[in-house]
Amino acid sequence: MLRAYQILFIIGVSYTLLSSILGSFLDSFDLGGDIDPGVDVPWLNISPLKPIVIMSFITVFGGVGWLGSYRGWSSYVIFIAAVFSGFIIAFILFRLVLVPLYKIQDNQKIASHRYLIGTPAKVISPIMEKGFGTISYMFNGNKYTAPCRDIDNRYIGAGKEVIIHKIEKNTFYVAQLNDIKVKERV
Repeated sequence: MLRAYQILFIIGVSYTLLSSILGSFLDSFDLGGDIDPGVDVPWLNISPLKPIVIMSFITVFGGVGWLGSYRGWSSYVIFIAAVFSGFIIAFILFRLVLVPLYKIQDNQKIASHRYLIGTPAKVISPIMEKGFGTISYMFNGNKYTAPCRDIDNRYIGAGKEVIIHKIEKNTFYVAQLNDIKVKERV
């Protein structure tokens, strides 16, 4: 069992080091990616089955098991101590680090959406009649793109200037600038 504890500990430490180094390397070249199912499921976003939580359990489990093996404890005591320690550290990491970070992230997303209403944007891929397209807009000095629909379900060609009217389920509803000027005159 000692060998299993050693392997799990080494895997956990290696994963942590590799993800830190690789993450820093990819960030320096502005590379990376996210998997977005396109559906807001709050319990899925804050699931304890995140890689960081699982790997912290594996690392602590292996480390405590390895340490306990050298202390001369019985194999049952070692296993129980390793499982208990792994769960405690994973739980603390999840509750005191990940959950607060997700709450902050959700609050910032909601706040930033409120500030985007009325922001000018440019259509970068045509908005199909009763369909979707893509817009590009600037916010706080950064350029973003987003899926969009016309507020009246009309076609809007690429390159047209639009205004963001509302945002629902990460879809931006827009109107052409010309339509807004005509409506204001009437």
